[in-house]
Amino acid sequence: MLGSTVVLGLLLFSRANLAFGCQDAAPFSEFRRPGDYIIAGAFPIHRGKTVSKSKPEIDICQSVSTFDDHGFHLFQAMTFAIEEVNNSSDLLPNVTLGYEIFDTCSESASVFATLKILTQCAQPYVTIGHSFLGYRPKALALIGPDRSTFSSTTASILSNFLMPQLLEKIKKVNFTLHNQSISFDDNGEPLTGYDIVMWNWNEQNVSVRVIGSYSQRPSKLHINEEGLKWHTKDNTIPVSICSKECNAGERKILTGVHLCCYSCKACPKMTFLNASNPFSCEPCERDQWSPPSSVTCLHRTVEYLSWSNPLSLVLLPAITIQLLVTLAIAVVFMHNLDTPVVKSAGGIRCLIMLASLACACGSLYLYFGEPTQETCLLRQPLFAVSFTICFSCIVVRSFQIVCIFKLASKAPKLHDFWVKKNGPNIFIGVSSTVQLLISILWVSLKPPERVADYMKFENQILLECSESSSVGSVLGILYIGLLSMFCFIFCYIGKDLPANYNEAKCITFSLLVYFVSWIAYFAIYIAYKGKYITAVNILAILSSLLGILSGYFLPKCYVILFRRELNTTEHFQSSIQNYTKKRSSN
Repeated sequence: MLGSTVVLGLLLFSRANLAFGCQDAAPFSEFRRPGDYIIAGAFPIHRGKTVSKSKPEIDICQSVSTFDDHGFHLFQAMTFAIEEVNNSSDLLPNVTLGYEIFDTCSESASVFATLKILTQCAQPYVTIGHSFLGYRPKALALIGPDRSTFSSTTASILSNFLMPQLLEKIKKVNFTLHNQSISFDDNGEPLTGYDIVMWNWNEQNVSVRVIGSYSQRPSKLHINEEGLKWHTKDNTIPVSICSKECNAGERKILTGVHLCCYSCKACPKMTFLNASNPFSCEPCERDQWSPPSSVTCLHRTVEYLSWSNPLSLVLLPAITIQLLVTLAIAVVFMHNLDTPVVKSAGGIRCLIMLASLACACGSLYLYFGEPTQETCLLRQPLFAVSFTICFSCIVVRSFQIVCIFKLASKAPKLHDFWVKKNGPNIFIGVSSTVQLLISILWVSLKPPERVADYMKFENQILLECSESSSVGSVLGILYIGLLSMFCFIFCYIGKDLPANYNEAKCITFSLLVYFVSWIAYFAIYIAYKGKYITAVNILAILSSLLGILSGYFLPKCYVILFRRELNTTEHFQSSIQNYTKKRSSN
């Protein structure tokens, strides 16, 4: 049965290629036989081990000690079939088939055998040309290799040389064997059906068993599953693929030449596995993200301090209340503008301070909602200029009290110049103009703008203003800090002034709140840069404003509203007299 099957295959190849054969006059041996037409064979008569090599070289199969029974049986079957054809008077009369069989113990030996088969009749090497339609190799057909790893390499090499001239000739084959006509259609397909056989290795002698059939017209495949004999434990059906399917979101990494042999590796974050290409992870779009082992990308959420955010619902009432308190204090001071408490606090300049504080407090509303170019451009400069006006007034008030009580007698000319040349208003105007110029240069050279940050969080897009990291913003805050240092110095100099004029404790408290607030803000800004950094900035500004209100204005409101006996000219004159007596006694 085995011999007949191989004989039929040899006849098909022989009749299709008789016109392209060449005679081989090489002497007969166990692996070679001369003939009019040569059929090659590639069988693993020896079985070698895969060894990594630093340079290409062919393995010598005869030096391998492991003998392969299976490969030797294939070798015997081929030589037997060719002898049967040559000894028959009906099969290929007046034609002698020859063979050349190669021991393919390794992949290098298999490649060598393939190239040896492709050598031409007249020259012992392979010629590479633009077309292989007229190529005449020494062998007209090849049987083997038996391993898919070797056969895939051999098939890819032989396809260019043999497949154009072979298919063309197969179409013309037409002969009769065992009273059955053998022919092929234009596509190279047999017009008749064929049996499907399985080799039986359990018996002492190798045999084949028919387990199914295929008919061409009509096209029908029949498999007798009960006749299948699998060489596995309990005759279980083996897995027909080299590797298991990868899990979702894992790409395939080929581990050999076959598409079914691969390892699996999870796609990293920010990538996904497209179903159309299981071998490559594709990156997500810029506004998308994905966790590891993803098969699709998700849209990033756009984050900013919205009006409806729970934290906003806490901050907005606090801002509104502080703004209303500021306006209420302004009303109280306006109605008591001629009283000693208001005059000693700065008089009309107190209203300027309260107006600037209200403006700075109102700028906090620009920090809520989705940032726009307009809100980014206005909110930080508006706060910086407003807060500078307030601090400039506090500096003037602190210096003026020191000037009256300490410099008037020691430096009368300086005191006269300060008073007669309208020094307080000039200082406030110049100081505020400096901050205004800083803000104008800032928004002109490198204006704050809305930016979308894609780097801080994988699954979020942070919308924010670029003001926090700009040089203009830092200069504005440093300038306010410089004014606060002048305030602290003048307060320290006047720490022993009359109680009604001594603002050292109140202003020091305001300054302390200011410094702590902004130091905390910058510390948090360095450590955390999420969407709530805007809320931290609001808290820093809000606490700075609250420090001035509670440290400078609320004590005076308390005296105006609840201690009217202290808000009299007599009380202030008495306080000055006590201070003068104390200085005289010292």
